[in-house]
Amino acid sequence: MQSEVWLIKSRTNPFPVKGTMDLDNGRAKVTITGGADCTAGMREYLEEQTGESGLAGRLAKGEAVPVLDFDPGQADVSFPGTAGGYIAKIDVDTKTWYVAFAYPAGGAIQNVMSMKKGRKLAKEWKTAAGI
Repeated sequence: MQSEVWLIKSRTNPFPVKGTMDLDNGRAKVTITGGADCTAGMREYLEEQTGESGLAGRLAKGEAVPVLDFDPGQADVSFPGTAGGYIAKIDVDTKTWYVAFAYPAGGAIQNVMSMKKGRKLAKEWKTAAGI
C-alpha cells in the first residue's frame, strides 16, 4: 500500500512537507519527496529528528529521502480526534512524528474536504497496518 502524505512538525504549526508512506512486509516507510518545496526550518527539523547529518541539504536539492521506517505493531500509533482524525501521531523509539493523510492547511471549506479525504485514507491505513 502506498499513499501521498505530508509530514508535519506539530499539529499546531505544521509546515507540511510532501512525501509518500509505504506499507510493505509489515513495515511502514515515509519518504520525503517535496523537500525542495518546504521551509528551510522544516528541512533542519527533519535533519535533527533523524539524526542524519547533511539531510537538510539533500532535501533542499529535491532528493527523495526516507526519513522514517518502522513496524506499526512495535510503535505507538494513534489518530487523535483533536487533530481531525487524519493525522497519525507515531511514537517510535524516543521520537514523535506526525503524518497527515491529507494536506493540513487551507481555507475552511478546503480544510473540511481535505479532512474528510484524510480520515478515509487513515481508516484504510489502520486496517492495512493492523492498528
